[in-house]
Amino acid sequence: MGMFDTIVLDRDFQCVKCKNIISSTQTKSFDNTLDEYKVKDCPAHAEDIRIIKEELFCEKCREFQPYPVYLVVNRGILTGISDSLHKAKESLDDLNKEKLILWYHDLYHKYIKQKNDTNNYQKFLYDLREWWSEQKYKQKNKDNLFFLFFSHHFKGAISPIESVERFLTYTKMRHTLNRLWEEGHEELLIYHPEQIETGEEEWFADVYQDDMNERCDLNWTWSVASKKFHMSHDEANEEPLDWSIIVDEPYSEEVICQAVLKWLRERGFHFKVKMISVEASRRTGMLKILEERLSNLKEEECIPHEEVKEKLKLFGVKTKAEMVDQLKNKTKVFYYKGFYGSLVPCVETGMLVGKIEGINEIIPYEGKTVYECENKFREAVSKLIPKPVILEP
Repeated sequence: MGMFDTIVLDRDFQCVKCKNIISSTQTKSFDNTLDEYKVKDCPAHAEDIRIIKEELFCEKCREFQPYPVYLVVNRGILTGISDSLHKAKESLDDLNKEKLILWYHDLYHKYIKQKNDTNNYQKFLYDLREWWSEQKYKQKNKDNLFFLFFSHHFKGAISPIESVERFLTYTKMRHTLNRLWEEGHEELLIYHPEQIETGEEEWFADVYQDDMNERCDLNWTWSVASKKFHMSHDEANEEPLDWSIIVDEPYSEEVICQAVLKWLRERGFHFKVKMISVEASRRTGMLKILEERLSNLKEEECIPHEEVKEKLKLFGVKTKAEMVDQLKNKTKVFYYKGFYGSLVPCVETGMLVGKIEGINEIIPYEGKTVYECENKFREAVSKLIPKPVILEP
């Protein structure tokens, strides 16, 4: 046991026993700082020239592989990964000085990027402290140029933690998009589960992109809404989140694609965007979570809709909340303005039931779709939070 560095293999290896794909190995041959390295990265000092032998381990069947891999380090740079010592020696001998200089050039740009990221994090933390310690969120004039770069992370947040969550999520999204581009992904496949009629004026869609959801641990990637929908809800006067897109057009798949494309272009990304069906997707994020819950849900844990309606007539809102509490699969799946909401699927009827969690007051909601339940949850939270009173000096 101890501190290891992770080496991302430049190709997949297959476990000889269970056929599982092995995509990385661990080593204690460098600084042991729990870093992750790929070919062309610099894990060692410039004078380091050597070949390192490492075993492969299958995480699925928990077995070491009968064959090792050889890490080729030249002038501190991981220049290659070979499956034989002979190939590793050839790789070490064949690397020319010009190619090594080009790799150092790439490493310098990586260093500059990391330096800029560090400065960005530092500036955010200073602004965060200033915003909340000086209680800028209570003041009328919140558009101070001092907070030009990060005010959208602060406005509307009910705590410093929410501001940090917004900043980290957006930063991770940008880094992931950069990595996808570097990996050769030139087209982003997007989809949304909501059933919306073409030409509908007031509409809202949570747009999914599987790679982004998986790598950033997102429930969905972007929220796209018509201006009419935005203006008719409580969020109309709030600062939109970085992943929220407002358009002034009736619904169509092309409108959503163009909205996401514009969002990407404004941030310097040049991906193409294509809409696919939910059936053609990998179903990530919230869709994956709900499908897993439904597949694991036992019939005796479900409540038929008619039974729920009958009990609501007899006992009212309190009975409904108690029934949600008694279900084993009750989980916090919604988050808005510091509050969590539960969601309980009923397989027989397709209805979903939930309530605001973590408060003494019982505020339930129900609907036929996740979208409908989330809207009712957000409306309930907005009514729960009193509007701030600003005293004139």
